[in-house]
Amino acid sequence: MASGSTYTWEISKLDVTLNFNGLINFVTGVHWVYAGLDISGNTANIQGYDTFNYDGPNFYIPYSSLTQTIVSSWLNKLNSVAILQNVIDQQIQSNITPV
Repeated sequence: MASGSTYTWEISKLDVTLNFNGLINFVTGVHWVYAGLDISGNTANIQGYDTFNYDGPNFYIPYSSLTQTIVSSWLNKLNSVAILQNVIDQQIQSNITPV
């Protein structure tokens, strides 16, 4: 992580199964963008897609109850955030100083 840079998850789309074993609108995948902004206003991002497995009814959150914070926490667990940040930082540096 570059000093002073900030990173955010942007949720582009959630894929759902309308009825999965009685669970209504079960989220099966998320399309995302992980964006970085350095202190000078330079930006870069990475796009991705993650899928979710059924971990039992105790882990089910109704679609209508999902928030950006909840989905972001899922993405933080599924992805190596440090690697994503490093790639974004390299993209920003490459944009500042092209090779």
